[in-house]
Order: sequence, then structure tokens, then C-alpha cells
Amino acid sequence: MTEDNVVAVLEAMARGGNAVVSSDADPDNVFIQVWLRDNGVYQLEYRAGKPTRHYQTLTVSRDKVAAAFAGWLADDESWKEAFQWKDIGDWFG
Repeated sequence: MTEDNVVAVLEAMARGGNAVVSSDADPDNVFIQVWLRDNGVYQLEYRAGKPTRHYQTLTVSRDKVAAAFAGWLADDESWKEAFQWKDIGDWFG
């Protein structure tokens, strides 16, 4: 999947109940996902291994979400620096 593909999918997302997930074939359940809330805010999350290493942020920027997916797909972790992350691992641990 390319950044252009990600942008196209994000542009097509409907508000509420719609998610895009990109998962690693890793047995530790490593992934990035986004949900477009009813109010137009993107809820972006990623898991870095165990369920207790799950993080969430909110943004109104589709471009920042697309860049995060592109960075994740390229194994470039610098995309994380564009956001303030909330540790939500205790919800799953």
C-alpha cells in the first residue's frame, strides 16, 4: 500500500464506525488503525507489540494520518513525533 492509496482510502471514509487498519504479520499483533468519528476527528491508534503497548491520539488532519500510515508502512517511526500519544494499554492488559 502506498501513501496515495492511504490518502484515497481516507478520502473515501464515512464518518462514524469506519476504520482502516494496517497490520503486520507479526504474532504480537502489531498494527496501526484509524477511525473517523462522527464529529470529523480522526482517532489514530497503534499497537507496538503486547496489548499493554497500545497508544491513541486524535487529529483533524487527514494529511497527518496519511503520513503516519506511510511512515508505519515504511518502518520509519518518526511519524510518531507529529502527535501527542495517550497510553491506553491498560484498557487491554
